[in-house]
Amino acid sequence: MSYWLSQAVYTTSQSTTENYSIVRVDLYFDRDSGGAWNNYTTYGYIVVDGQRQDFSVGSYGTGSRTYLTTKD
Repeated sequence: MSYWLSQAVYTTSQSTTENYSIVRVDLYFDRDSGGAWNNYTTYGYIVVDGQRQDFSVGSYGTGSRTYLTTKD
């Protein structure tokens, strides 16, 4: 069993006149197949543009992807 964090990064809007883009990051917790993970809570955080977003995740079944958080 292995697990990892994966992210989806994309631009939600941009202004060419003011020279900025808003980038969104979706963070996921992925697991491959294996035994279920129960009775544990994992804490973590993501930092985007200097701003911290905390999250926690709990029990999982096998081969799951769980959405954690989104930060612009």
